[in-house]
Formats: sequence, C-alpha cells, structure tokens
Amino acid sequence: MAKRLGGAMRQIDAKATLDVRVQAHALMGRALKESKKNAANEYGAVVKLWADPSKAVAEIEKGEGDKQRRLGRALEAVGESHFYFAEQKKAKVDAVKFPAFQGPATKDEVLKHINVKVKDWIGKKKPLIDEATKEYKKIVDLQPVPPPRWVIAAGSQVGNMWGTFVDEFRAAPIPDSIKKDFELRTAYYGALDDASEPQKKTARGAFETCLGYSVKHQYFDEYSRECEKWLAKTYKTEYHLIDEFRGAPTRVNSVLNEQAFPLRIGGEPMVTVAPPPEPPAPKKAATDEKKDDKKGGKK
Repeated sequence: MAKRLGGAMRQIDAKATLDVRVQAHALMGRALKESKKNAANEYGAVVKLWADPSKAVAEIEKGEGDKQRRLGRALEAVGESHFYFAEQKKAKVDAVKFPAFQGPATKDEVLKHINVKVKDWIGKKKPLIDEATKEYKKIVDLQPVPPPRWVIAAGSQVGNMWGTFVDEFRAAPIPDSIKKDFELRTAYYGALDDASEPQKKTARGAFETCLGYSVKHQYFDEYSRECEKWLAKTYKTEYHLIDEFRGAPTRVNSVLNEQAFPLRIGGEPMVTVAPPPEPPAPKKAATDEKKDDKKGGKK
C-alpha cells in the first residue's frame, strides 16, 4: 500500500482538498508504521497542515458534500498523527526500568539503594513522563473538537505511564527489620503511598477522562478497557467492571470507525459498489390453449 500511495502523493498534494490531503498523509504514515518504517515525515505533514485549525476548518467548509463528516475524518487523521509522536516519547519512558535491588536486605543497604539508584531512576523517568504527557495532551486540546477515539487512547496511555510509575515506586525494597515488624511495615508503605499520591491522582484523572469519553461516545476498545480495569482495581468502592452488560472491547458501537468511501482528488466520494442487477425477465408461460387443443384431439 505504501508504495502505491507514495506514487500518488504528489498529485494529491497538488490537487486534492485539505481534508483529503490530511487523510492521505495519515494513511501513508499508518502504512509505513505497520511496515516497521519511519512514519515521522508523513505524520508530521498532517500536523503541519493542521497548524492553523481555524484556517483548516474554513478551507474544508468551502468544499462540497457533508462538511461535518469531512471535518470529522480530518480530525481523526490529526489525532492519529499526534498519537504517533506521543507514542515515540512514551517508548523512551518505558525504556527506563526500575533498578533491581541486589544485596542483603539490611537497613543500610536498602537506604543506599533508594537514595542512589531509585533516586536516579525518579530523576530520569519523571521528566520523560511529563514530556510524553504534554504530547498526548495535544490530542485533548485539538481544535475545533478533539476526536474521541484518540482522546480515549491518549488518556489510557497517560494513565498507564503514571500508574506504572506509582506501582514501581511502591515496589522499592524494604529492609528485613522493617518487613518483620507489622507497625513499621505499615508505616513504611504508608510513607510510600503518601509520596506517590500526586502521581496516583494524575493517573486517575487521565483514566477518568478516557472512560468519560468512552461512555459519552459509546466507543469501546482495548484502551478504554484498560481505563476501566485500572479504576476498578485501584478504586474498588467507586468503580466496578460489569462485563455481562457489554461485549468484548473490540465491539465498537460508533460511526467513528466506519469504513469510508474512497475519495476523488476533489474530495467527492467515489462510489465503488456496483448497482444491483436488474431482475430477470419473467419467463413466458406456455399457453393453456395449446395444451387444451392437444387434449381435445385425443379421443
């Protein structure tokens, strides 16, 4: 697909309407990404075309056809493009692993591990999460309206980053002397919970945004499912998983993911479905008169 579409991109950029150009570059980027190739140039072209949202919307509204549908498809492509760049930054976050503790679980060794390796891990990972979060937030801030599908995905990924950060932070090693004492152990984990509470609230906010858009637009996928699961696990008294009322998360009840008609260069749809065949002509029935004549001739 990438090779065929690449040959037509020059003509599309020269003659197509803005919404078609945006969709074409996003489609090209998707094809390159699925082929494990660098899609930054194609997705970057989409972001550049939408650099001035007001101007882009005005240009789309000049065209013919269903303007809202064309705008919606363009915004889907822009959201997908921002998500691509946010995912690149999330990959850097995921690459920073929590330092494993190796050594005797004495108080001095554990404190040394926390004050050196864990502290260094926090110093590296937290700024990367902040940076990736800003990139995902560009989807939520898209004008004139953010595409729900990509807001859900962005909220899920932001929540995942902060939620994982909290889980890893809380997994810091504990000295044997504290582990064996119930009161000290409770106080130790309580201190970890207090220290990570701001990040936990950030994760909750992102997951709630994700779930809110999912319910509002009746769009359910693997990202919205992750939001449901984390909230139900972390805040059991407030959120519950109710599987029996809904099918699998891939069963999407939304027009956002419907298959669109191919578009011509000018933006008008190209209907490729063949018209239904004409009904066959009724067969000429044998006349009863001939049958009657034959019967009458026999005596």
